[in-house]
Amino acid sequence: RRGAFEATPPFAPAMLARMRGHIHALLKGAAGPLSFVVALANWSHSEVTKLRTSPYLRALLTVPQDQQRWLDGAVARRAPVELLVLVLQNDAAMA
Repeated sequence: RRGAFEATPPFAPAMLARMRGHIHALLKGAAGPLSFVVALANWSHSEVTKLRTSPYLRALLTVPQDQQRWLDGAVARRAPVELLVLVLQNDAAMA
């Protein structure tokens, strides 16, 4: 498997753990370049910390609340949390 993918999981610890395990397994087993951009709430939780310290982490970006909007249908509303964007890649994707 190879390619680049985006993930925006529900902000629930069990879902974050499952996503992290799945992404790590895919990155470990990939024969070609593989990348994931993960966007989630920047909150203080052990699952977020595990993603921040992933051996596959290549880049990290935070977006403050006042610099983003969430769409609710056609209405843009202020984001309730700071956004965390992580880039997870295997070695082949970094080359």
